[in-house]
Amino acid sequence: MKRRFVGRKGAMIGGKESLAVISGDMAEPMRKALEATDAGDLLTALKYFGDCAAIDPLNKAVLYFGSDAAQRAYFNLKHQEPQPTPEQMAGWRAAALALTQAAAEADPDDPVPSHNVGRFIQDDGDDAGSIPWYREALKLDNTLVESYGNLGTALYTMGDTKGAELAWSKCVAFDAKNASGRLAQAYVWLRREQWKEGWQALNARWSDAGFMANYGRKDIHGKMWTGQPLTKKQALLVHGEQGLGDHVQFARYIRTLQQLDIPIAAIETRAPLKTWMEACFPTIPVVLRDGEVPPFYTHHAPMISLPGILHESAPIGPIAPPALIRTRTTLPPTGTVRVGIVWYGTAGNQADAIRSLPSEALAGFADMAGIEWVPLQYDPHGMAELTAKAWLGANVADAPSYADVVGLGQAMLECDAVVSVDTLACHVAGSLGIPTFVLHRFNREWRWNQHNTRTPWYASHTLVTQPAPNDWAGCIAACRTQLRAWMTTGDAR
Repeated sequence: MKRRFVGRKGAMIGGKESLAVISGDMAEPMRKALEATDAGDLLTALKYFGDCAAIDPLNKAVLYFGSDAAQRAYFNLKHQEPQPTPEQMAGWRAAALALTQAAAEADPDDPVPSHNVGRFIQDDGDDAGSIPWYREALKLDNTLVESYGNLGTALYTMGDTKGAELAWSKCVAFDAKNASGRLAQAYVWLRREQWKEGWQALNARWSDAGFMANYGRKDIHGKMWTGQPLTKKQALLVHGEQGLGDHVQFARYIRTLQQLDIPIAAIETRAPLKTWMEACFPTIPVVLRDGEVPPFYTHHAPMISLPGILHESAPIGPIAPPALIRTRTTLPPTGTVRVGIVWYGTAGNQADAIRSLPSEALAGFADMAGIEWVPLQYDPHGMAELTAKAWLGANVADAPSYADVVGLGQAMLECDAVVSVDTLACHVAGSLGIPTFVLHRFNREWRWNQHNTRTPWYASHTLVTQPAPNDWAGCIAACRTQLRAWMTTGDAR
């Protein structure tokens, strides 16, 4: 949400226009602070914001822009590897939250700072704590689209499904005033599988400061492709954007580009997926985001934007390397079935704390007869295999070793089914057509809708969701029932 505040001259201003009301000794450190913020050098930015605060500690521009930089610095530190100590993180969190709350207190009649406090608290995993701040923002301005969207997510996470649906309905009932509000609408529409509206609104992410801080690209040139024909002198760079699972999920639309004869200069991805993409698209160069320069291109498009650009009204079928062919299409008539299991995602992902299964929860599967569990968790140090054998009991196979996603796929093809949390592995298994039982948090991510056990993205998926917030035991109990039904009928739909 774009920040705004009432300057000393009483004029409502926003963004860098705030410099128009800052003069004297504060003008130079404020300029340097904002330049450092734009460059992503948040620690330097905070130093200059501190210099500004020493001149005028209650200046609204210092509080607003300084709190934004403090939040971003905190989350950057939170997700970096190696992570700072818990004491350091606690100090950063306290400082960032204090600055954000101070910005709200500086002008209690402005709804935007209240929203920003709620967003910070929610982003830090405290949905319950964010709710009163969103309600306060909406009390001051009942047309704040982003506040409705975020409030709906927080309410759903806390188990208030009716309240969430009411907030989400209001979210899409108003015209969004800014990019972040439009982005909030996109996630509501996509959650409801209103693809046309959702894909169109999702393009607003490129104008949202928070999104750009995490996923923005300053190293890509050329024009964003919007679907127009390209000449022989033009070429398209297709690049991944967010997590590796997104790359696998949306690579299917590159096949459509080929069918339309769109000249593709290269596909950009990350190292674990390079051989997967090369096998899926053998005629297209595949380059790595870090350290490899793509061939000449004039236009670019993120994979996740392709369904919107191509005006797809529903998901099309996935793509996988043709050499990876599933042969275990029926259950063995006797003996045990092999079920691969993945219980946590990428360390450092902001959602990992709520999407990953605690190791001890694996014990909920331990007494299931007729299953040999195959640990598919990527772990070059071997700790995942030890964890699986400690909690799943005697029926645990040795973990297969693999170096990349193609190797993971090959290991999955030696299984009859896969149980996975919402991470890269479930996209790989779904692309290969393997019966897959996906363990979801109570508030599923937008791509999985909210209520169904099926998903249009992968025909072989069965979605198993926590019956209440943080109820992994209930989720595992439901998954056991689904597994038993599949083992009895051989039908994973």
